[in-house]
Amino acid sequence: MLAHDKIEQRRSTDYHTAEIDITAGKNVAFKAKAQITTSGLLAMAFLVSGILLSTSVVILAASRAHKSAR
Repeated sequence: MLAHDKIEQRRSTDYHTAEIDITAGKNVAFKAKAQITTSGLLAMAFLVSGILLSTSVVILAASRAHKSAR
């Protein structure tokens, strides 16, 4: 086995896993499982950060426009 094969094999099994099991009463149940790689987790973090930062800029601009209209 080559070193490259070992790296690819290790990368394919590096997952972060989250599981949740919620039961409400006798008739309602919710089960979920998610797996994500480290690079996927970082990509999601950057996307969420970008959305939050851009939203704050839009809100700031809207509040300034509202104040100047008075």
